[in-house]
Amino acid sequence: MMPCKGKNAINTTIMFKRGGTKITPGSKVKFYSDPDQINLLKEIAFVRNQQFDKEPIRMPSGKVWVTIEQSMDIDILQEDEIVLSPKLEFAIFQVPKEWTVVCWLTETITSSLLKDNSVNSTKFSIEIFEKFMQAIMTFYSKANAPGLLKSVALTLVSRLIVKLRFLYHQLEKAQALTPELESKSHLEKLFIRANFIQNLIDDAQTYMKKEEEEL
Repeated sequence: MMPCKGKNAINTTIMFKRGGTKITPGSKVKFYSDPDQINLLKEIAFVRNQQFDKEPIRMPSGKVWVTIEQSMDIDILQEDEIVLSPKLEFAIFQVPKEWTVVCWLTETITSSLLKDNSVNSTKFSIEIFEKFMQAIMTFYSKANAPGLLKSVALTLVSRLIVKLRFLYHQLEKAQALTPELESKSHLEKLFIRANFIQNLIDDAQTYMKKEEEEL
């Protein structure tokens, strides 16, 4: 049994490598949250003549133990189907507990800023949103994080954009948009930097190239 664990992780995501699996049909891969194999988190059964192309799986545990149970049907399998040295290649991605708190605080604080529709409060809220946007984009650009974690950052950005548009709409209704704000481009109003857009394009091209190489 192999442990997959990290400090202060709130959950674990397993991402399987294409073509990285060689297991006897009828075998099972089991994921546990304890070394005694009591709390089963996930079980994957390998079916005969079925190509293994598993999507990432997420488990609510920062510590995961993995075990492979050999097939009980070896007697009825063809000789070339029996794998004496099973192989299961995957990457482990764990989300720190602090990340969940940060996401929750971002959602809670920004939502509370939408409640007061006065002009001064709205302008203040937009300033706070700018700080959140800059922080998230900096994390995305500089963090050496897997794509799944970065996708969460993009989800936060998209939610903040929706809220920002609401705030600007409130200023428009109050006819309180300043000439300086009106002169800004759409992306500038949303505090989206040009290098952030370029990072998104570069990442998309990288992922597409990896997909083509694995096919």
